[in-house]
Amino acid sequence: MLTQIDPQSDPAVLGAVQQVILALNDINMSHNDASFDTDEREELCGYIDEALVGAGIGTEALAARHGLKRWEITDRWRDW
Repeated sequence: MLTQIDPQSDPAVLGAVQQVILALNDINMSHNDASFDTDEREELCGYIDEALVGAGIGTEALAARHGLKRWEITDRWRDW
């Protein structure tokens, strides 16, 4: 999915992140909010960050443009 978006478009990048996080929220909800332990949550966020960087997206700059720290990019949608 990330290869199909414009890495310079914050709305496109954040939209892709939102889709992934909402899908993970659904998985977590379907398991009574017990799908991911703390370490797994950190790993998932790390994988998302790595995927963004691998697609040529500057996550530090993306986050800064939205008043966030790099590790906060997923927070607005994340329920787990």
